[in-house]
Amino acid sequence: MIEDFVSDIKECEYKDGIIFGKKKKIHYVANPITKRIWNAVVNKSSEADFDDNDFVPQKELGTFLENLNSYYSGKIVFEYLHKNIHALVHLQVYEKQDKNACFVYIKEEN
Repeated sequence: MIEDFVSDIKECEYKDGIIFGKKKKIHYVANPITKRIWNAVVNKSSEADFDDNDFVPQKELGTFLENLNSYYSGKIVFEYLHKNIHALVHLQVYEKQDKNACFVYIKEEN
């Protein structure tokens, strides 16, 4: 289930400032963090009765990111998209992402 979650990677080009920002690119997971995905990553469970596709609020993510990164054991490092405010705003405005959904992106050195 984790591989399915991270399999849909999209590229986003955004400016890292309001007017004079430089253009940057990130690769983000197009799937939002749902309760079902959260359960698979944090509790390492894909129970059929936990088929909830509601979004997990930012304040309830807990150890999701640490568990996701440990699953890939250093090969890939993910970060929450809401920690990159310029990219988040770009995606919410231009890609019409749901403002209640949380996403992750692949953290790369710029």
